[in-house]
Amino acid sequence: AVKIILNISRRMLKKTKMEGITQGFIMAFIKIVLYLVLILALLSIIGIQVGGIVTALSAAILAIGVALQNIISNLANGIIIVSTHMFKKGDWISVGGASGAVTNINFLFTTLTTADNRRITLPNSMLIENEVTNNGSYNTRRVEFTFSVAYETDVELVKKYKGMIKELSVINFELAQMTVAADEEEALP
Repeated sequence: AVKIILNISRRMLKKTKMEGITQGFIMAFIKIVLYLVLILALLSIIGIQVGGIVTALSAAILAIGVALQNIISNLANGIIIVSTHMFKKGDWISVGGASGAVTNINFLFTTLTTADNRRITLPNSMLIENEVTNNGSYNTRRVEFTFSVAYETDVELVKKYKGMIKELSVINFELAQMTVAADEEEALP
């Protein structure tokens, strides 16, 4: 009976637009609950009073829940991150002083790879509780530079350098895009 219910649940979840990782978590939760109910039903059938067992099980779950509060919080926040599509694999995000390309999102942690190829693992609670800047959500970005020029500088010379800087920024932007694309192919499995 448990396998039938699991198969029905799996088929129902596949029809939704839910992420695969969320479906896996829901299936694992359903499986645990169904086996727990099955064990309690079998104990009741063979004549064992399950009232005391349910009470003890409830107390144990409460104690475990309190002890694992941070992990449970990260788990719930992982579900929120995946289901709300805050960011996806490959996006460049900044949070709490850390920046990098998202290389892995799981239920407890999110892993970033920095520009200098370091791996940063962040608990999902941090991503929910802090401001996250997703620099990869749009195709283009605006970058501002401020240059100081002395008053006595020739205006034509400043215009000339402004044009040269603009040309260099376009060329460098195209090179940066090629570099980021190559890095993402290496970093992402």
